[in-house]
Amino acid sequence: MSTESKKLAPLRILQILQKHSSPEHPLWQEEIRQYLFGDYGIELERKAIGRNLACLRDADFEIVNIPKRGYYLETLGFDYFDLCLIIDAILSSKHITSEHAGELLYKLKSLAHDALPFGSQHVESLGERSEEGMWELFIALQRVNFAIGAKKRIEFDYAEDMGNAEKRHCRAIPRRILLHEQTYYLLAYDRGRYVFYRLDRMSRTHALLLRKKSYPRRDMEAEARAIEAFFHTELRDET
Repeated sequence: MSTESKKLAPLRILQILQKHSSPEHPLWQEEIRQYLFGDYGIELERKAIGRNLACLRDADFEIVNIPKRGYYLETLGFDYFDLCLIIDAILSSKHITSEHAGELLYKLKSLAHDALPFGSQHVESLGERSEEGMWELFIALQRVNFAIGAKKRIEFDYAEDMGNAEKRHCRAIPRRILLHEQTYYLLAYDRGRYVFYRLDRMSRTHALLLRKKSYPRRDMEAEARAIEAFFHTELRDET
């Protein structure tokens, strides 16, 4: 164990609170002192730890002092149920490979302190997803998002059937991205009519410059009617 400078004590105290404290498990100053010495080789008296805690609170860190129980850092960000929901979303997403899901869960676990139970160790996701298809989808999602914000047309290749390698070349003005049952759909405007595309069937997506005068004015009511018709007729007929 290397001994660090006492100048680093405020930073290390903050990290100790972030990692080891919670409203259900506050830390006494003596516990903080033990973590400081055991993990970083910094030896401080309890009064010095109290002064450092006061300085951190003066610097707007939300350190809460529960009388007769100890201190915890308020801005943890996630409680146990938040983490369970996020874990469920990661493991059930059809757009994330098993390897990438494992990496995300490892990063997520680093945000949780030791006092917080982390319940994903024995959960597995069945069914492997294509990494190539995943990145193609996210690239399309990124470029369509940009085109909508920049009021540009998009150009892309589109597969009418996922099992068919044949694709047609499309150009359209993107209006909205809709997420329905883990599938991304694009509502686009093309030559006076509204059309829908699945983003996971789009490839080679590019944003194209569109003259300001030729950008058609949006009709939000017409878009809403098109969405209602599509999701309550075509999708229902597919199931």
